[in-house]
Amino acid sequence: MSPKHISAKPFTAVLLPGLHGTAGLFHQMKQHKPARYTTLEINYPKGVIHSYEELTAMAKQQLLTIKGDFILVGESFSGPIAIMLGAQKLPSLKGVVLAASFIEAPRSKIWRYLPGRMMFYIGNSMIKITEKMMGRPDGMLKRMAMAIDGVKASVLTGRIQSVFSVDVKDKLKQMNAPLLYLRAERDLAVPSHNAKMIKAHKPSVQIIDIPANHLLLQTHAQEAWAAIQSFMNAPAQSQST
Repeated sequence: MSPKHISAKPFTAVLLPGLHGTAGLFHQMKQHKPARYTTLEINYPKGVIHSYEELTAMAKQQLLTIKGDFILVGESFSGPIAIMLGAQKLPSLKGVVLAASFIEAPRSKIWRYLPGRMMFYIGNSMIKITEKMMGRPDGMLKRMAMAIDGVKASVLTGRIQSVFSVDVKDKLKQMNAPLLYLRAERDLAVPSHNAKMIKAHKPSVQIIDIPANHLLLQTHAQEAWAAIQSFMNAPAQSQST
């Protein structure tokens, strides 16, 4: 299914967060959003571990507040949630965007057998190293710390463990909404083969490469919005990997 040409019709962009589960890192996306869009930032509970299915149900409840058409933007951890929502064929859903995300464990599943606390510290260190090497907007590390503040370590490690067991390939096939994948060219957390896997299971997906690290919605919000606008304004075209 390809999006038909759409004029300047208003949309709500539902922003589904990364592993931290809060709206705290969507500052750049809100600051640079086009005039035709409003945003709804989804937050997940900070103190209780929930499965992907439970978080999807919670996100769906928040969608009930939207009046009019909307798109889902699933960042990293939330990509599977965007896909599970998309598979429900919600009538006002006009498109799904995955940003540096995946449909199954993005890296070797052997990581799931590491102790949860160790996985958290490894992941946290990778983010810091990547951001130092690739650059970041002013205040990024401070916003990252604020976003994670109050989220229990057990919740973070529980989410990391769920990443290594998730599999939404069947849900992806059930989804009728047009799909855009924003691939970060310098992503150390979710390598490029994840986009190729999505393409294999959903050939109609459009893949746009952005010269960014894993946190592309934070470091390249304007490029992300440009890709989203182009995707929603014009018929889908096949995109090579």
